[in-house]
Amino acid sequence: MSRPTVLVTKRLPSAALARLEAACDVDLNDGETFLTHDELVARVRGKQGLIALLPDMVDRAVLEAGLPNLKVVSAVAVGIKPSALTPAA
Repeated sequence: MSRPTVLVTKRLPSAALARLEAACDVDLNDGETFLTHDELVARVRGKQGLIALLPDMVDRAVLEAGLPNLKVVSAVAVGIKPSALTPAA
């Protein structure tokens, strides 16, 4: 059985990243800057999971780029903006 591939938009705490790497193939943005929206759209293609951090704009374009493979989207943040509750559909 193949392992799911997960895009992580920025480095996570080492314990969390280690657990993720034990179960999944991780595509980690380990650069000094966050991904641009266009980079996020390009890199989510073919992934089964996306772990995004607060600055990442996960909108309809990102979600559609991940289809049909994208099954799980997770946000790592301290709180959310009310506008983030607007449905993507």
